[in-house]
Amino acid sequence: MNSKRYRLDALREFAEQQARFAPVPVRLAQLERAERLLPRLKTDEPATYQDLVHEITSRPTESHADLTFNGADVVHDVLLFIEHMSDSLNLDVSTALEPVLTQDELSHKYKVATKTISRWRARGLGGRRYRFGNRKRLGFPLSVVERFVTENAEAVQSASQFQPLTTAEREWVLRRARRLARWGANQTRIITRLAKRLDRVPETLRALIRQHDQQFPTAAVFPEAKETLSQDEKREIYHALKRGESPTSVGKAFNRTRSSIHRIAKEYRRDMLLKVPLEFFACPEFALENADDVILIPPPELELPSLESTTERANLPSYFTDLYAFPVLTREQEYFLFRKMNYLLSQARSARDQLPRFQPDVAAMDAIDALIETSQAVKNVLIRCNLRLVVSVARKHQHDESSFFDMISDGNMVMIHALEKFDYTRGNKFSTYASWSLMRHYARYRYTEANRGNRYRSADEELMDVMADERASIGADEGRLNDQRARIEVILDHLNEREQEAITMRYGIGRHVSPQSLDEISVRLGITKDRARQVLASAMAKLREIVGVEEGDDSVDSP
Repeated sequence: MNSKRYRLDALREFAEQQARFAPVPVRLAQLERAERLLPRLKTDEPATYQDLVHEITSRPTESHADLTFNGADVVHDVLLFIEHMSDSLNLDVSTALEPVLTQDELSHKYKVATKTISRWRARGLGGRRYRFGNRKRLGFPLSVVERFVTENAEAVQSASQFQPLTTAEREWVLRRARRLARWGANQTRIITRLAKRLDRVPETLRALIRQHDQQFPTAAVFPEAKETLSQDEKREIYHALKRGESPTSVGKAFNRTRSSIHRIAKEYRRDMLLKVPLEFFACPEFALENADDVILIPPPELELPSLESTTERANLPSYFTDLYAFPVLTREQEYFLFRKMNYLLSQARSARDQLPRFQPDVAAMDAIDALIETSQAVKNVLIRCNLRLVVSVARKHQHDESSFFDMISDGNMVMIHALEKFDYTRGNKFSTYASWSLMRHYARYRYTEANRGNRYRSADEELMDVMADERASIGADEGRLNDQRARIEVILDHLNEREQEAITMRYGIGRHVSPQSLDEISVRLGITKDRARQVLASAMAKLREIVGVEEGDDSVDSP
């Protein structure tokens, strides 16, 4: 049984726990209760985790008190739960207390296609996994089937009366569809119109035309038709409608009806909402009946500073002047804003979990977007009120004037990340938490910057450091570079032949010479790699000594 097929992680974890640890009689009882629960579930009605577990186990639970699922996902996962439990029980069909029908036998009994059986399962027909000989297959106990047929008599009767298309009907559908397609009619509109003429389900004709186009691609009725749109095409449709383009014009561009364009845009928007991270820290006040009245009110005494206080700092750079647009928060104001931000995120998360998988409600998504935008506005206030903290900590760790604003930029990102991970319910002040994060970052920052500078330093620049000379800029003229090369050659004359050759190869000294690795140097000199490293270290030590003598007096003596 593949547990990855579950849509809801909480139900998957519950099923795995029961299958692994619950005794056989308990699992069998849970299996039967889940089968009785399944027909009562509705795809358009939400259900809570606690209610589902109580129905299946007959015991209340305190886990996941805030989890609510949409009905379609619940029906899907309860069906999987039934299969999961029966699979863990290793039931043999020969020991069943009642007849068990396979999917083919059920199809033959009610004269329906196997695809119809799959649709019945989505409507609540539960099946168990039995051992049929040496393999496990899905089976349907007769009592479960009869209960489903009784509760869905009209749908079963309608499906049983279905008759396949005759040869003449198939030819008429293909001929008529091709003619309408040449006139420029939309694919969905053509299928809907022909299905109405034949008093058939549109999906029947759609399957007929799809099968024909796959078998005869050169004579396809809809040669350019696509079964599904790519994610990029769905994004284009969504943004086209958002820009104000009419659904009709967008539908013509993508060969879709007006209603399908609206459906695709809504489902794409729902997928985008599902990708928005909505992590939050809950507190007991969220469960209050009047939580909105307590939490969603203006923060206490949070006002912008007066104009006088702003003009007093007019001599500062513009960035530092803007830091004073928001005041430093007190502990009470800070707790209030963090609680409000997390409450809005929790409301958005709860509303998002209740969105149906298909045809999501636009008003519900608008409400979720509004909650997310409001929480972001509160988050922005918290960020602006703590920007001065970043400058204060960065100034204490500053080691280079040129990198100060880079440190502030990096520190702002560290502070924002700390703000998202801060658990305000513990009673600590955010400035304390953020200060430690900033200090830890800046401690690594200096080491990282030093390594980065050394990593991208050229061989000539490294040798210039040894000579205590100024580094040549990228735009230095050729004459100055030639003088430096001549000076290097004079100094290299004080090394022995092996040391000169090792230094020359290592740093690529000379025209049209590129730096070489220790392996290449060791092969060239006929020595080991470790010995090549020792030769280079000895040569560099001599060079440092020579440069020190040169800076002390104007003569260079042989070492």
